[in-house]
Amino acid sequence: KDPDTHEHVIGMQVPSSYIDLQRLLETEAKRCREIEKPPVLNQKEFALLAEGTGDITDPEELSLAAHFLHDNGVILHYNDYLKGLNNLYFIDPVWLADMLAHVITVPQRHSFVQNGLLLETHLKFIFRGNRYYPESYLAQYMQLLERFEIALSLGQGALLIPSMLPEQRPALPFAMPLPNTRHNTS
Repeated sequence: KDPDTHEHVIGMQVPSSYIDLQRLLETEAKRCREIEKPPVLNQKEFALLAEGTGDITDPEELSLAAHFLHDNGVILHYNDYLKGLNNLYFIDPVWLADMLAHVITVPQRHSFVQNGLLLETHLKFIFRGNRYYPESYLAQYMQLLERFEIALSLGQGALLIPSMLPEQRPALPFAMPLPNTRHNTS
């Protein structure tokens, strides 16, 4: 069943333009991997690619196609307007999973996470120098980390990464002080 409409989707006919778009997206994702470019399209790039099918030309049809491809695991797209996430189409879901895991699984990155806390200003160091994970998407990376509950925003420029909390409970009963991330202007 479709989670939104609760209608059965098995046996439903799929427009051939959606299948054509899927093929175009798979080709584009492969090209991105070959040139080490992030497999992420913005709204305009996605629309231009969809126009290549000849049938997906208006915003409503484009939205329906994106929803169908998202539901079938071809792309990941979120109508989350915070930090511009709604403008991005992740055309290689495995890349996105790797990017999210990059924050917590690469040993060199652990030095930026202290007692489960990661300062947002340190997030850029985790991705620095890696063309495949450009810093220009840092705000969206943060939003995705929160969306998938890999990290939780604590405000004041800090993220809590539960999987990186120390095994021993801190001495304080329920609170850990946040580092002061604001610069004193006086």
